[in-house]
Amino acid sequence: MKSSNLFWGFFFITFGALYLIARYTSFAIDWYAIWDLWPVIIILAGVAIILKGTFVKPVISVLMGIAIALLAFGFFNDMFDAFDGNHFDRRYSRDISENYYKLDYDKNIEHVNLKIEAGAGKFEIEKTTDNLVKGYSRGNIGNYNFTSNNSDSVQWINISMDDIDNDFFNTSFKNDFRLQLNDNPTWSFDINIGAAKSYFNLIPFKVENLVLNTGAANTKIKLGNKSD
Repeated sequence: MKSSNLFWGFFFITFGALYLIARYTSFAIDWYAIWDLWPVIIILAGVAIILKGTFVKPVISVLMGIAIALLAFGFFNDMFDAFDGNHFDRRYSRDISENYYKLDYDKNIEHVNLKIEAGAGKFEIEKTTDNLVKGYSRGNIGNYNFTSNNSDSVQWINISMDDIDNDFFNTSFKNDFRLQLNDNPTWSFDINIGAAKSYFNLIPFKVENLVLNTGAANTKIKLGNKSD
């Protein structure tokens, strides 16, 4: 088989697989860090030149196809938010922390009042979970603080940022937050966010009330008809 066929074959296979992973799973991939792999392309190109005409050339073509597909996918996803919508700032900061949060579901809870207070960043509410809430944050400007209390069949949950780094000269900040909710109780939302890019797919949930206060935001909200 020709080396060019191997290259393009593995390029499209890799690109398509990355799209499916980014679009239909919650698997987090840091596309900012992908750009740190660009020297691999130079190395593979050099090896391909040295080993031209040998049995190793097809292997190099396969590796080149995979590597360039990674860089191409990362470029389009980073620049144009084209696939999984995880882009907020194109520059990558290495001081990134990841945190996971969850609150177990109690079948006696019939209504949840959820309040979110945060600054600039990228915020998503989309998928359902067997927990009452399940959150994931990734960033370098502050952690999230979860507090909750309940009375009879009503639960109050407050999600807010703490230890915020207000260094406005740091243009490499990143603040991504994803939240999954249980679709059994009814929900009331009080969302207060700053300069954010947000996607709230509330179709799976029974929404009783929604209050949204934002700064310079690009916000997309989808509402269903599950409320009584």
